[in-house]
Amino acid sequence: MTQQYDLEQRILPLHVTPHSFKYDLSETHNIIINKLLQDSFTVAERYALAPFVRVLGIPELQMETYKILWEGGGYEVNRTILLSIIFHTEYGDAEFRKLTELERIEMSDPWVYPMFTTPHVHEGFAKMALSSLVASTSTELRPLLAKHMESIRKNTDATVDIYSECWAHENFALPF
Repeated sequence: MTQQYDLEQRILPLHVTPHSFKYDLSETHNIIINKLLQDSFTVAERYALAPFVRVLGIPELQMETYKILWEGGGYEVNRTILLSIIFHTEYGDAEFRKLTELERIEMSDPWVYPMFTTPHVHEGFAKMALSSLVASTSTELRPLLAKHMESIRKNTDATVDIYSECWAHENFALPF
């Protein structure tokens, strides 16, 4: 029997149980491709894509479609969302390494947003993850990263305390 996944009940693997399977992996990726082409992801779906694909992978045929979309292929798609889909693949990693540091900051939403919405019990992990992101960003671009992170944080319930580990990095300052 083919394992199936239910996109409509959140695509984050932690929410998928063997009893809620509705689509097989290829069908699920076809739904993802259609939603990508229509730019119709909900916020929850958008930020669940990276962990979903990291855990379950991408079938070969759909990976070829994602490559065509990434390389242009005559279609306009949200490249930030597409990057979150392909990031955990060999191809996605290679494409990520080609991005400029500025492009990486601009496309960081799928990794930053979940850090602001993690349950309080995992707040330590979120703080360290944000700090690692700041540490891996050049000193000159840290103010831009801080501004981008803050624009995302303001749309969540997270307080500025989430940045407590970030303050230790040179040239990290919030835009207020």
